[in-house]
Formats: sequence, C-alpha cells, structure tokens
Amino acid sequence: MKPSRLVTILVTLAIVIATAPISDQFGQVRELTSQDTDKSLDIERYSNEPLELVDLKVGEQVLKYKITSKFMNGDAGLDTVNFKERNGWFKRILITMRNVSGRSIYGLSAYLYFAPPGSRTLYSLPLVASTILKQGVAEPGAEITLTVSDQAWSLTSGIFDKHGVDPDGASVQFSLGLVHFANDLQWSKGHLLRRDPNNPYTWKVIDMKVGP
Repeated sequence: MKPSRLVTILVTLAIVIATAPISDQFGQVRELTSQDTDKSLDIERYSNEPLELVDLKVGEQVLKYKITSKFMNGDAGLDTVNFKERNGWFKRILITMRNVSGRSIYGLSAYLYFAPPGSRTLYSLPLVASTILKQGVAEPGAEITLTVSDQAWSLTSGIFDKHGVDPDGASVQFSLGLVHFANDLQWSKGHLLRRDPNNPYTWKVIDMKVGP
C-alpha cells in the first residue's frame, strides 16, 4: 500500500465517553496580569513513544523545563506541568516533537482532552501537525509542530457552548493518538499495529519494536 502524505489533522471533533514574574529557560520575563491564574496540563506518556517531546510553549511561556512526572505504571504514565496564564491558554499552545522511531512518519493524530469537573464525558480538540519545511513526510530526526487551528477551535467551542462546558474549568490532557508508518504499520497507545491483510478495517498488535 502506498503511504499517504503527511497532512494536517482532521478538524472534525470527536466526543469520547470515558472515564510574581515568570522566567522562562532563556531568562526572559513575562509580567503577570490580573487575568493570569493557575493552569495545568497533563501529558500522556509511553516508554516506546515514536515521538520525543522537544518543546512545549503556551504563548510566550516556555514550559518544557517545568514538566514533572505525575506517575508511571509499567510502560505508561502521565507527566504534568503547572503554570500561570490567562483563560483560553490552550488555543495558544505549541508542541514540538521529534521523530525518534527510526521510521518515516506519514501521518499522525494528536489531541487535547478536556474533562469538566463532575462529568464522565471527555471532549477532544484535534491538533494540527506540520513539519518545519512543510514536507509531506517526517523522516527520522525530523521535528513536527502541533498547534490549534482557528477552524478546529471554532468547531470545538461550538460543542462546548452546546453542552454548557467551560473549557477553562476543565482539566486538560495532551495525548498522542495514532502515528502512521509505511507498510501498513501504525503506533497507538504503546503498541505497534499492523493492518490485517484479510480485513483492511482491522489492526492487530504485533511483537515488534517501533524502531527499524
């Protein structure tokens, strides 16, 4: 099967039923405003991730150096980062990741998940992926940036309004979804999957490392 080109993430929104001054690492200072309040972001982690987190920013703030481990259970866990920002900070997020899989990446999906207090519903905001040189494939070592597009936010905010959800009052988690390689291979939530040749809609877990 010929691999598809790396494209921006679909902007359709999926709803999943679940479960003093600030200095950045370069010594720059951003004055707090009366609108800045305590914020946090959880980051889903897996030991065999094909993409390594290189940078995390919200507006002018560089946050990667503030990330700490929240918990680790076997090969999966959560990191977290706490910071002060004004409301709507998630629209100004920029995540940079590097391909460490040893394979060419032809597409991926990534999301911010919002969990309102007292609700069992997760609301997902898809992120848009692009490479620095805008090429269609992320080769090993290449970096990918993830941002929130105006179109994706417009769809998401409409759903928030419809369901009476305040996104600034929800807990927020970053999650890398699917990462697509060539030869009918993809990574998902710590597992490498191969398409079933007898059923193109079925993916099976295979015992193979993510690298080449």
